[in-house]
Amino acid sequence: TIKADIIEEITRIYGYDNFDINTTRSPLYPVRMDKVKSDEEKIKDILVKKYNLHELHSYIWAYNDELKSLGIPVEENVRLANATNPNIETIRKSIIPTQLCQVKANTGYSPDFGIFEIGRVVDGTDSSNKCVEKKNLAITLFSKTKDIKELYTYLRDILATFTDDLKHRELSFEVTSPTHPYEHPVNLNKVILDGEILGVMGIVHPSVGKKIDKKANIVFAEIDIEKFASVKNASILYNEPSKFPPMTYDLSLELKEGVFFSSLKE
Repeated sequence: TIKADIIEEITRIYGYDNFDINTTRSPLYPVRMDKVKSDEEKIKDILVKKYNLHELHSYIWAYNDELKSLGIPVEENVRLANATNPNIETIRKSIIPTQLCQVKANTGYSPDFGIFEIGRVVDGTDSSNKCVEKKNLAITLFSKTKDIKELYTYLRDILATFTDDLKHRELSFEVTSPTHPYEHPVNLNKVILDGEILGVMGIVHPSVGKKIDKKANIVFAEIDIEKFASVKNASILYNEPSKFPPMTYDLSLELKEGVFFSSLKE
């Protein structure tokens, strides 16, 4: 029913051996990396090389059984039609619940570790009944040795570091109210860059944290990577150095005749 299928049938009947072998020539042009992809790669390098975080990759759906064991209900969202497993039929709105499941599965390997992922989430549908898809950066830190204040400050510094390196701008934070059951009822902040709300940073809800590890502290951050990439880079400006050597001070002294420099005392 399509041209490609008809051509394939004619070719098969005519015989592949009856065609001359020729090498095609196609010009190759350099491709400039997309701004979002460029920022993604730079952020990954910083998180891995500077902060020793582990990059993970996960599926886009919410794991119903795993989240239920942590006391996190699956939020109503777009569902897969004819899902083969009811445990994975709902598309996730956030990567953080997925990471909390991953943290719980790895608490026995190290007293301190951090994970991150740049992945897709879906927040309902638009007027055309298509998924509202976003790409987020999610970071979760787990520690049995750091107190919650130290761990929270460490996460803030991670966000501030790659923002300063890539955008040469300062992040600001603003207290906000929780909208998800895994978020702490008090310790939650908006992450703001150049007036744009990128996402949130906070502490895991105590009831969820206890089910992961009673002796550990867990903090998280999730930002919209596409919004981050859209913020204009505040280029570093330099002043041209002076053409003349600097002079910090100049003294003129009036001395009696016959007084030499070597005879002067401090």
